[in-house]
Amino acid sequence: MASGASRPKAEERKKDPAVAEESGPELFDATPYDFERLEAVVTELVARQRLLQDENTELRQQLEAREAGVQELEAEVENLQKRRSRTHKRLDNLIEDLNRLEVALDDGSPPAGPGSPAPGSEAKREPRRKKARSTR
Repeated sequence: MASGASRPKAEERKKDPAVAEESGPELFDATPYDFERLEAVVTELVARQRLLQDENTELRQQLEAREAGVQELEAEVENLQKRRSRTHKRLDNLIEDLNRLEVALDDGSPPAGPGSPAPGSEAKREPRRKKARSTR
């Protein structure tokens, strides 16, 4: 802060009749009482600044803790989304298996294994012929 830029000099203030009546002491004319007041104000400002710094530190710690919590929640959401995707995939496979089993039961043929193609994806086979039983 520039001392001369924002305040008029003491001589200029004395020329102004409204300012000349002020009872503010000049530095060269300051009494010990004025320095004590100044010291008290500065001490109060320093204490207030320390309190604000402490509050700022506490708020930053709270913010860091919340950010860590948010990161944990985001990781949990990601894991749940992966789990959901795997579950959907597994359900789709189970539905496919049920469809194959249903088709196989309707055809009278043995059910296809879980790795076999879905019904309708291959040409239908001819029904199996019954083997002649041998009589003993």
